[in-house]
Amino acid sequence: MPLTLTVKHRRWLCVAFSFCLIFFLIAAYRKQELKAKARVSRYPSPFYKPNHHDQILKTKPDNATFEAIARKHGTNKVTSHSYQFMYEKYLGPLQGRSVKFLEIGLGCNMDYGPGASYNTWLEFLPGVDLYFIENDRICAETFKAKNSNARIAIGDQASVHFLNQFANESTKDGLFDIIVDDGGHGMVEQITSLEELWKIVNPGGLYVIEDLQTSYREHWGGDSSGRDTRKHTTMKYVYGLLDDMMAGWAKHSISRSLESVDCMAEICVLRKAV
Repeated sequence: MPLTLTVKHRRWLCVAFSFCLIFFLIAAYRKQELKAKARVSRYPSPFYKPNHHDQILKTKPDNATFEAIARKHGTNKVTSHSYQFMYEKYLGPLQGRSVKFLEIGLGCNMDYGPGASYNTWLEFLPGVDLYFIENDRICAETFKAKNSNARIAIGDQASVHFLNQFANESTKDGLFDIIVDDGGHGMVEQITSLEELWKIVNPGGLYVIEDLQTSYREHWGGDSSGRDTRKHTTMKYVYGLLDDMMAGWAKHSISRSLESVDCMAEICVLRKAV
């Protein structure tokens, strides 16, 4: 009799232990799943690490973040792209300051029309001195007629002559603190603009290149394989800048005054040395 009870007890103990183990594993899995979902909704990838700008975000009203303002004005910078992380990180601390800002591309080719980023910058950076470069003359002039304070230079961002003319005319009262390239997205356009406009970025200022996925799209002159040495893409140019920084080279003219390069999906921020 005692032996029979012992066996039964062991069986019940095994069953109870199994249920406890299963419950524990399910609870642990559920906890990790919830953490993962929270991380994905908050950050662009599981490799992203929070830093000081997340503390800034915590002190802001929800409607004052770059993401909230950009969504309000309908720019794809925070819908089909996730640029809010970079812009909050680098431009968030500049809110309330007087900054001179140039964006290449008014958004004339977007299905929602021009001006989404124009209105975003005016609200996100109240002290901004805002300029635009746009290649579509009719669109730019129409927008300017409706927005009398808009300063728009009409021309091709791949034209060295136009860029030099713009640089001379727009910097009589000082250099730019921020330049954002959201223009034509082609390789020649992006590289030419960077090389020609870098000289009008203030020391300590930022040069931002959006839509760098085009470096891997044939339609934009990119290299879909990433191995075609005949293709000179913007990302290969950026890799060259990193080589210059790490090796102490100066194969690219802007490397001499380049302090840092920070990239995430489809966007890089270059900071000019002080």
